[in-house]
Amino acid sequence: MTHGDQADRPWRLIIFGLPLALSLLMVGIKIYAPAYYHAMIQEDGFLENAQFCCYAAAGVLCLWAARGFRGSGLGAHAWLALALGLLLLAVAGDEISWGERILGYHLPQFFARYNAQHEVSLHNLKPVQSHLHAMYMLVGLALSLGWLVKDRLFKHPALRSLADTFVPPCTMTLYFLPVFLIYSYFIWGDVLLAAIFGGDGFAIGQVIVWRDQEPAELLMSLGCLVWAVRLMVQAVHRDQVLGLHPPMVGFRGGIEQP
Repeated sequence: MTHGDQADRPWRLIIFGLPLALSLLMVGIKIYAPAYYHAMIQEDGFLENAQFCCYAAAGVLCLWAARGFRGSGLGAHAWLALALGLLLLAVAGDEISWGERILGYHLPQFFARYNAQHEVSLHNLKPVQSHLHAMYMLVGLALSLGWLVKDRLFKHPALRSLADTFVPPCTMTLYFLPVFLIYSYFIWGDVLLAAIFGGDGFAIGQVIVWRDQEPAELLMSLGCLVWAVRLMVQAVHRDQVLGLHPPMVGFRGGIEQP
């Protein structure tokens, strides 16, 4: 193990262990302080506001990374980081209904008619909401396990460089996997478990309730923030993206020699 590997090892352990620790904390709060947990997972509660902060910060960092990639002549990396940054900022805005309840402005007629929750948010538009659980499930699966298949899917050097830079590494799996699991449960998990074990103990509303997706979504937002920090570090240490030096680990993990 090189000196650089030893220096980055604590970061890797922190990045890997943080979502596990937060998951255990959320389970503990739900069991031993249910009233506090109930307040945390409500609309405009602590968890939703924390998600907004994570997504907004991640969006800004991705825009910063795009500028760094552009300065290095990595045009494709810059455009992809720019698109990711704008997407994350849009998700942040949607999390707080674009400031509707904070600023108190009048609900536009379009959202009053087509939004399932009668708020200014894109993800609750009726055509989108009907597919929202499946979308969360697929995004969670892709971000948590994409590192397993990226080398087989992207063999061209240019695509390989993009995949090595943008696909979250295995150390970040636990940030995104809970979203896949909770929304899989919402779609078919309760029915499947009831068919296997019998009874109604697995029905939604028993152990798992609809708002239990909030802790999983918090982990995903935190994962996006860590992901954005990783991109920013790679944009600053652009020689790693160009393959001029040995790969880095920790925040910079996942960069491989072409």
